[in-house]
Amino acid sequence: MKSLLNRIFFWLKAMRAPFFSASIAPIILGTAIAWLKFHVFNSLYFWLTLIGTVTAHAGANIINDYYDHFSGNDEINHNYNVFSGGSRMIQTGQLTPAKTLTMSLIAFFLAIVIGLYLNWKSEGNIILIIGIVGISIGFFYSSRPISLSYRGIGEIGIAFVFGPIIVFGSWFVQTNNFSWLPILASVPVGIWVGLIIFINEFQDFDADFQTGKRTVVVLFNDKQKAIWFYHVILIGSFVWILFWIIVGIFPVWTSLAFLLVPIVIWDIIVSSKKYDTIKELLPVNAATIGIHFIGTILLSLGFIL
Repeated sequence: MKSLLNRIFFWLKAMRAPFFSASIAPIILGTAIAWLKFHVFNSLYFWLTLIGTVTAHAGANIINDYYDHFSGNDEINHNYNVFSGGSRMIQTGQLTPAKTLTMSLIAFFLAIVIGLYLNWKSEGNIILIIGIVGISIGFFYSSRPISLSYRGIGEIGIAFVFGPIIVFGSWFVQTNNFSWLPILASVPVGIWVGLIIFINEFQDFDADFQTGKRTVVVLFNDKQKAIWFYHVILIGSFVWILFWIIVGIFPVWTSLAFLLVPIVIWDIIVSSKKYDTIKELLPVNAATIGIHFIGTILLSLGFIL
């Protein structure tokens, strides 16, 4: 039993499982909006969507480690931590690059199989299109020759996948209907995930700069301006929610997301002072993850209520 548990923890570490909250939360939101509009909930489709999305997410995380190893990025990154710098499985000799690549391709294959089944059970080929776009962005976030994360557009791709793609896809497998509501609701969720990637790039700045990985923080080439950008986008996500509540598109209960305002204020104050540090910024990394997960769950509750 102990050996089995050790193997499970080993693979969860390789897949960077704690970050799966980024794919689980938007699925809950899309499903919650389907319940609001049609009072439908297919538990089989929900769990298949969850498993398929998390599996694709795992594949993307692992392939990211593979290509960041060959670019030399993870090797020269001495500021790695629990939030950034990869799983370090290759660097510590726990996995070979070949096994890492194989593991990633298996994960993507399983996600594709589940996606094809859901597409077969849904009307048209909407799920197929969503799956192709989502997996392509996840795979080519790091993979050559596209390498989105090395060209200053990886953050946008991640925000799009973990926002509109997953939320709308989760809605569609339940309803087989088009609606702008899940797309509008997905915008702050996508922003929050993009900001998770963005704030992690502050600690990775040196390694990214040296290996030509042109993240948004590297493109700013000024951490103070970059943190101001982070603040503006973070505040803008809540302005977006407030606007759609005022015009009557979002239920008033979605204002539950504003319970996070004290955390957001704390996040802004701390990051304004600690943006150019390594360890002192880590609580902000954690807070950004919390804002995404708790904020998305609160939005989901708002739609259900």
